[in-house]
Amino acid sequence: MTVLPPLRSAALVLMSQNLATNASQLAEHGPTDAILAAMTESEPKAGVSAQPGQVEAALSESIFSVNHKGVTEMKFDLVKRTGEELGVNIDDYDSAQAYGAALQKVVRELRLQPGGEMALRAIERKLGLDDLGLSLDDAINAASDPNGEAGNKVEKALAAYYGIEEDGAANEEQAPLLVLTDEAGLYGLIAG
Repeated sequence: MTVLPPLRSAALVLMSQNLATNASQLAEHGPTDAILAAMTESEPKAGVSAQPGQVEAALSESIFSVNHKGVTEMKFDLVKRTGEELGVNIDDYDSAQAYGAALQKVVRELRLQPGGEMALRAIERKLGLDDLGLSLDDAINAASDPNGEAGNKVEKALAAYYGIEEDGAANEEQAPLLVLTDEAGLYGLIAG
């Protein structure tokens, strides 16, 4: 006669295997891949509903992580992506001024070519500068003078676009999340 382990310990074994698998997938592929995998998953995995799933864990990590980007990091990323689009590598230059001068040289050469202005506008759209209310020249000037007036202009545009206040906190104009507990003591969001 085979003796089965109690239901509680079997559930713990299943949960620990599932959590170990999820953690290794997140570490190996990152939260974006985990979100996509969880959303496209065709068969449900064994687990307990009280524990957050892959999607919730990845979203929580991206929102509340200490690695969450501030406006200054967003500005640096924008400047770096601008250089990449123009074929200029930021690592090849010793100073912000030298990097900005190289970007300005590339833009000047592009403007002299037929269709160059259209190519520059396409780069602005690809970088999302038009959504921010900025031009390619604004991004290049921020590369040359990151802590000056040009850098501040880019930071203010990013802060306004993403709803971030001066101190880095998210803007509170959004509706608050309403949370309630059910009869089992589990938390859930109120649909509204």
